[in-house]
Amino acid sequence: MQTAWQLLERGDLSIQHIADAVGYSSLSAFSDRFAQHFGHSPSHFRRLSK
Repeated sequence: MQTAWQLLERGDLSIQHIADAVGYSSLSAFSDRFAQHFGHSPSHFRRLSK
């Protein structure tokens, strides 16, 4: 999840590509797990990092 966070902060990859890069074939599974781990969805963090 830390790698996913770092990739989200960079902002040059889509959330789907980040999910793929960290081993999730399902975007929804990745988003659910990310939200459980950090308390917010990946798109929430993407908006904050812009």
